[in-house]
Amino acid sequence: VTPECYEDHQARDYRGFVNATASGIPCQRWTAVQPHDSHFSPAKFAHRGIGDHNYCRAPGVYSYCAWCYTLNPGVEWDCCDVGPPVDHCVWSPSPPPPPSSPPASPPPVPSPAPPPPSPTPPIPPIHLGDAECYTDFQARDYRGKQNTSARGFTCQRWTMQTPHKHPYAPSRYGFAGIGDHNYCRAVGSFCAWCFTDHAGKPEWDCCDVGKPSDVCIILGLDAEQPPASALKPTSVSSLVALSAPVLLLLAVIIHVRPRLWRWMSGSPARVPATEQPPAAAHSASTVVTLASSCPRASPGSEPMNML
Repeated sequence: VTPECYEDHQARDYRGFVNATASGIPCQRWTAVQPHDSHFSPAKFAHRGIGDHNYCRAPGVYSYCAWCYTLNPGVEWDCCDVGPPVDHCVWSPSPPPPPSSPPASPPPVPSPAPPPPSPTPPIPPIHLGDAECYTDFQARDYRGKQNTSARGFTCQRWTMQTPHKHPYAPSRYGFAGIGDHNYCRAVGSFCAWCFTDHAGKPEWDCCDVGKPSDVCIILGLDAEQPPASALKPTSVSSLVALSAPVLLLLAVIIHVRPRLWRWMSGSPARVPATEQPPAAAHSASTVVTLASSCPRASPGSEPMNML
């Protein structure tokens, strides 16, 4: 196992040899006081890996990344890219030196029995519907609602430019979760952080958003909820617009229902009087004409012989 291996998600147990920040600036030695005065002396922080070197470490209580003071006078400190943590680091001891004279060959030892099969690895935990859940070890996929830094400072809204001016506009960094809120996000850094709502220093600070998870299943908690006014009609025109499709459907049902019922029951369609066949109308008029042309018998006379 290489010295670059570490387990803590905040890299507090990192003892590797990276000596440049993530942006490429060389690190200042921890025992130096120029260009930046270091508050982490080897006498007090040797247990955190601080010594007469310039390797990245995470010595502070509120350190959420392996970092170092830089040799750039304009950048006091910055995080380092030391890779992701691992579940378990195994440190192999150094092999013993070879003996001066080869010892006598030991008697042959029977081959040991094969080890039992390793148990099935446990299924990683799955977090359902937890907006605070994230998987990236640098919290770049964190979309929770933590809005206080690790040192207790309230976060400044990303859409505000006071008390600290910054270039992280939602129009450019919406993909990183930046919006009209003051929640901690890992944009351009190696921890979830925010600008502080504090006019002095610190200008920004990391946030304690917990440990990353193996698997996250977010159940629709990332979607922005529509405002309540968008779900309720606020005027008569809104009511008409919402009820127009229903009224149109009712009108179609009322118009089609009688014809549909006659078609299903097999009844003939009713024909209006104005649509009678011309032949039937002509026969009826002929009967009326013949009846009116027949002579009428006077009262008391004998019946007329028509033959």
